[in-house]
Amino acid sequence: RRQRQMCIRDRERWGDARAYFLEAMSIDQEVLGPSHPDLAYSLVPLAQIHLAESAPTEALALLDRATQVQQPPAGHPSMRADIHKLRAEAFLAKRQRGAAKTEVELAAAAFDEASDSASLEKLRSWASSNGLSVPE
Repeated sequence: RRQRQMCIRDRERWGDARAYFLEAMSIDQEVLGPSHPDLAYSLVPLAQIHLAESAPTEALALLDRATQVQQPPAGHPSMRADIHKLRAEAFLAKRQRGAAKTEVELAAAAFDEASDSASLEKLRSWASSNGLSVPE
């Protein structure tokens, strides 16, 4: 019973978070336009919510859009790396290891481009714990 109550409370929190980020995305699109790189800052948390709710297909749709608005030169390499890492998580959830490996490699390259060695090490650790490797 207690576990069920906690699950319901967590779902309510995700619902509140989803509503907040949907509103933020709507405002961002209106103010910045539908292809502005900063739109990713609303899309990524929405994708994270979908991943937490075991909805990787929905997460990937949002991450596809985030990838589009973060294309170089407009986007930031750290944001692109985060997006690729989340895409890897979604592909793993869908049991698509090949696609996950590709996304891990893209995330590693973006963290390297951003000179973010701490995040690159975290990615390597995460990838290793999921049976994936990150090129040196």
